[in-house]
This record gives sequence, C-alpha cells and structure tokens, in this order.
Amino acid sequence: MVEKTINGGTTWTSLPVGTTNSIYSVQFINDSIGYIAGAGIKRTLDGGQTWNNITGSTASGNHIWVMSKDTMISAGTNGLITRTTDGTSFVLVATVGSLNLNCIYCTDNKHCYVGDVAGNIYYSSAGANNMHHPPLHYLPLLL
Repeated sequence: MVEKTINGGTTWTSLPVGTTNSIYSVQFINDSIGYIAGAGIKRTLDGGQTWNNITGSTASGNHIWVMSKDTMISAGTNGLITRTTDGTSFVLVATVGSLNLNCIYCTDNKHCYVGDVAGNIYYSSAGANNMHHPPLHYLPLLL
C-alpha cells in the first residue's frame, strides 16, 4: 500500500498501486512522476492514480534511486544493480556479492552507496559501476 498526503501529513489517501507485494521504496521526483519498488518496479505519471510496471529489470528492485524521469538505479536480489536511462529498459551495471541489497543512495550521478542485508556498505564513484567495499563504518545508516 502507498499513501499520499497533500497537507503535510495531517490526512492520508491510499493510492491504487495494483500489487499485493511488499513495497520497499517510494520516490517521487515531482507531484506527478513517482516510482515504487518491491517485487519489481512501477511508475506513475499522474500523481499515483495509475501505476505501470517497468519491465526488463534483472533485479527485483528492492530499492531505487531516481535521478530524473527516465534515469534510475535499482538495487535488488542477489547483489544485482541495474540502471535505466530511458525509463523502461534496465541493464545490469554491477553485481555486489550475492546477498540481497536493501538500500541505495546517490549523492549525485556518480557517487553511490549500496547496503546489503548483512549490513555491508559498498561505494562507487562511477555511478553504481565498479562498486567496492571499503571500510565505511563511519557512515550513518542508509534508510
């Protein structure tokens, strides 16, 4: 279930996302365009009134980081990281270990951090390409 507020959280309205799967990530880039991720990725272009599957992702899309309407990185099962630059076709850009990835955060189009279910944090300065595992114990949790 996805809920939407337009008054700072005083009231909430359920959005018809069309799935009974768990949703792990919700991100809107403006009032109209938004994405949800869980067992796949869906996009809305009308503020959440309708949702369409984005197909072609090799990852389950546990978590997403949206950079623009068509550019997104997905962190998913088995350490797979995928990216789309057209909003519809995902390509595999990296594999980080074999554990499920449960968060991704990018500070810009090149610097990204990914966390897995064991608490490992990986970093890339190449836009999620070439992720590596430096000792990043000083980082805050990426929720």
